[in-house]
Amino acid sequence: MFPLVRASAKAFGSEPDDGTAHKIGAFLVQATFQGNVITSAMFLTAMAANPLAAKLAGQMHINVSWGQWALAAMVPGIASLVLIPLRFFTSFELSNWWKFGALASVINILIWAVVGGLWWKLLGLW
Repeated sequence: MFPLVRASAKAFGSEPDDGTAHKIGAFLVQATFQGNVITSAMFLTAMAANPLAAKLAGQMHINVSWGQWALAAMVPGIASLVLIPLRFFTSFELSNWWKFGALASVINILIWAVVGGLWWKLLGLW
């Protein structure tokens, strides 16, 4: 994902070395990082800490299945995927905001394609 982010930032004239990082590059890196963290928390098997948390809950006689974890994480996860990039969007100098909105839409579509692909795969339809 980060090579795509780097290439997108470069296409919009945002380089880390020449002082233009806050045009869009910093926004894209921050939004991508946060999106990765959020989607990792949304699925039980996405990162190592999640099964550990489920195991600790199991030791307290609270059984959490993969589906229960995903269902419980959907609302805060989707809300975070929408709200956190909006918060960062206002923090950077984005003079051509309409271009960046289009780029953000493309990146969101790519993220949802990956997440949606996981759902299709789990359902055995892909």
